[in-house]
Amino acid sequence: MSPPGLRRVLVALDVATSGGGAAAGTAELAAALGAELEALFVEDVELLRAAGLPLAAELALPSGAARALDREALEAQLGAFAAAAREALSAAALSHRLAFRFRVARGNPAGEFLAAAGPTDLLVLGRDPRLGRRGTTGAVASRAGTPVLVLGRGGGTGGPRWAVYGGSPSCDRALELAARLAGGAAGLTLLLAAATAGEAEQLAARARARLPPGRAPATRWLGGARRADLVRAAGRSGALLLMGAGSPVLAAGGLERLLDELDAAVLVTR
Repeated sequence: MSPPGLRRVLVALDVATSGGGAAAGTAELAAALGAELEALFVEDVELLRAAGLPLAAELALPSGAARALDREALEAQLGAFAAAAREALSAAALSHRLAFRFRVARGNPAGEFLAAAGPTDLLVLGRDPRLGRRGTTGAVASRAGTPVLVLGRGGGTGGPRWAVYGGSPSCDRALELAARLAGGAAGLTLLLAAATAGEAEQLAARARARLPPGRAPATRWLGGARRADLVRAAGRSGALLLMGAGSPVLAAGGLERLLDELDAAVLVTR
């Protein structure tokens, strides 16, 4: 079964993050949680409006040549993006025997994603490396009231499971979810966000007391409780990092800044 209150994995897609590279990992995650899989592709209404302007143009890559931005051609391109994403996610869902639904909406991507994510959802966001925190992903991840998974730059979620633990209630929820996804505490590594080694030992004891009996997880003190300490420890890893929104590593700069500096997938519980 899925963790309490978590019944659906909702994949948020738009023209910037519609690639199918994350399909297998997202479906695998939904299967591990015992959750349904749904995708929402949003056609950006502002982009479509811009295409209707007389002087609208787009730059062709990699040549950089300018060409007229035609609304009909743009709508066809958006349809092609949506169809490719649907095919990839549908195949991945079928391989895991998951119930799957795909919806297309038109509007502001950030607003549509936030409105669609309910209290029992895990909202999955891709990354647009060209925009970083200025794009849809960072804004939605910071404002969502539900758990959010921001995929790693490679799109996968199959790396080692690490829980960033700072002792807050949201960190406790992240710890529980991390243990489920790791198949037990033995498959989990705790990254202890503490200012001193003594505080790290106390956090490790508290975390172990909250986990099911059995083999204890590996532990690693980050060397502090700052965002820079986490980036130094896991900035280039292929891990899936789980943390609570109340984690001390998010205190300065917030989640958007952290996403700019990490390659790993990040799952934040509320």
